[in-house]
Amino acid sequence: MLEATGVYYENFALALSKAGFYVSVVLPSKSKKYIESLGLKSKTDKIEARGLAQMAAEQSLDQWQPLSEFFTLRGMIQQLESLQKAKTSLSNQLYAT
Repeated sequence: MLEATGVYYENFALALSKAGFYVSVVLPSKSKKYIESLGLKSKTDKIEARGLAQMAAEQSLDQWQPLSEFFTLRGMIQQLESLQKAKTSLSNQLYAT
């Protein structure tokens, strides 16, 4: 089980899914409320990991399904943004000389 934190979890979830693991992704707010319901108030990686493991063991969580078209499109958009930044940087350098 993973928390959906920005885009950081997606590549890991995709790799686990392709390797044949059952992957579930939950919103951080849902896992936070669950961990708080256990009476765990401190926020450390060890406490969160224990709470997430207990949540995964006790609840029937849906299996995460990757959206292949979404990953492809987002990758293309990120590449376009990178190229636009490079173009701007090179244009600024050319203008400065």
